[in-house]
Amino acid sequence: MTPRKIFDIINELKDASTVIATDVGQNQMWTAQYTDFEQPRRFASSGGLGTMGYGLGAAIGAHIASGDRVVLVTGDGSFGMNLNELATAVSYNIPVTIVLMNNGVLGMVRQWQTLFYGKRYSNTVLELKLKPSRLSAEP
Repeated sequence: MTPRKIFDIINELKDASTVIATDVGQNQMWTAQYTDFEQPRRFASSGGLGTMGYGLGAAIGAHIASGDRVVLVTGDGSFGMNLNELATAVSYNIPVTIVLMNNGVLGMVRQWQTLFYGKRYSNTVLELKLKPSRLSAEP
């Protein structure tokens, strides 16, 4: 599934008053490029001046301010930074639809490392490698 296909589906399912919020990263660029907006003030984005994790708080605020349906487009890296905001949304029963672009990597950081830093990758892959426990009963 490509980002373009995902946004084709979002555009088909949303209505004109839906607010689209985005986190920081490649998902932000795709949202700006591929979302069809029909009304003003329907895009909640840091505009490149935010940090990863911006989106869920923005989505919650957009719903509280407008009362309209809100969709958050986020990446797996940004989403991992939002446990407190997720707890707030659940505690206050705030309806936010979350579209999670899960590619297992900090996509924009990795892209920049590829393009501008000679493919010297550092801390962008989000996989978890578990080591055997030293507390196990096995020798």
